[in-house]
Amino acid sequence: MANAQAQIDVLVVDDDPSQLEEITDYLIRKGLTVMTADNGLTALDMVREHSPQLVVMDINMPQMQGDRISQVLTSLDHKTAVILMSGFPDVYDRVSATAEGVIAVMQKPISLKALHQTVEAVIDA
Repeated sequence: MANAQAQIDVLVVDDDPSQLEEITDYLIRKGLTVMTADNGLTALDMVREHSPQLVVMDINMPQMQGDRISQVLTSLDHKTAVILMSGFPDVYDRVSATAEGVIAVMQKPISLKALHQTVEAVIDA
C-alpha cells in the first residue's frame, strides 16, 4: 500500500496559507507526492500540466471557485478525482457536487484523519 501512495500525485488548493501548509504537510507525511496552488486559475493550469490523480481544494477561492474547476475538469473528461472543502456547509449542495465529478465535500476546518480516510478510499478505488 505504501508504494501505491508514493505514486499518487495530489494537488492541494487553498487560498488560506495556513490550511494549505497544514494539509500539504500532512499528506507528505503520509507518503504522497503533493503540489500546491493558492487560487483556482493556477490550480486549473497545474491540473492540465501535471494531471494529478487527486485534487483537494477549497470551494471558495479567488479567480475561480473549486466547484467551477470541477465542472471544467468534468467537461474536459479529465480523470482527476476531486475532494472539495468548505467552511460553509449550508452554501453547497453536496448532491450536485457529486454529480459534477466531486467524490467528497468535507467540512472546514478539515479533520486530517477524515481527509486521510477519504484519500485512502480514492487510492484504493
